[in-house]
Amino acid sequence: MLNLWAHIDYIKPFPLMFMRMPGRPTTRHASKKDNMFSTTKVKVSRTVRCTKYLEYSHNQRACKNERKQYVPPLIKKTGRTRKHIIPSSTTSIPNQPPATTVPNQANSPS
Repeated sequence: MLNLWAHIDYIKPFPLMFMRMPGRPTTRHASKKDNMFSTTKVKVSRTVRCTKYLEYSHNQRACKNERKQYVPPLIKKTGRTRKHIIPSSTTSIPNQPPATTVPNQANSPS
């Protein structure tokens, strides 16, 4: 492209200074790059269970079947299982005093 302007050896002008405008400044929220959590909410999907017919996929209002008898779920015991169960009659052993050693007085110089 042909430059029609004449070439001048003067210093190029600098841009104007930035002047802060009057009024409340705009807020700038810091965006953290290490933030892995999303700021938007996510809807949690849950399975619906009918309390009349005890089946998943519909609720009580939409159920057209008759009521079933409720069978409670089997509850597992929590905690550590014992390997050996000791009867309570053998656990009551009387406390014996600790054995003490008496120094031999015959060998000591006096």
